[in-house]
Amino acid sequence: MTALQWLMLPLVGAAGGFLAGMLGVGGGIIFIPLLTWLFASLGLPQEEIVRFTLANSILLVVVSGLTGTWKQHRLGEWQWLKVLIIGVPGAIVSYIITYAIQHGDWYSKDRFNMVFLFFLAISTANMIF
Repeated sequence: MTALQWLMLPLVGAAGGFLAGMLGVGGGIIFIPLLTWLFASLGLPQEEIVRFTLANSILLVVVSGLTGTWKQHRLGEWQWLKVLIIGVPGAIVSYIITYAIQHGDWYSKDRFNMVFLFFLAISTANMIF
């Protein structure tokens, strides 16, 4: 990695954290394009770029979910029934999707970009309205 890339990572990370904290948008708006660019600049194949970007995004979601869960438990607002009703089916679907991504050849960079732009447009509209 170049010195510019090393300098850029914490700066973009701070910008993503600021947007997430101040505006309530996910840091993925910043991090997904950054990770895609970074992995491409490191010379990784397109298939691996998509997989690495998804893995990093999923890790961020897991860490965010665990910290939110810890906070809710600490405040005494943890609701086990809702966890079972929402969390268990969500975990099953997540496993199925992860399996499909790892073992399928249906995933492409163009499709990934279109889905990302779609959700970016929804997030932008949500912030505006």
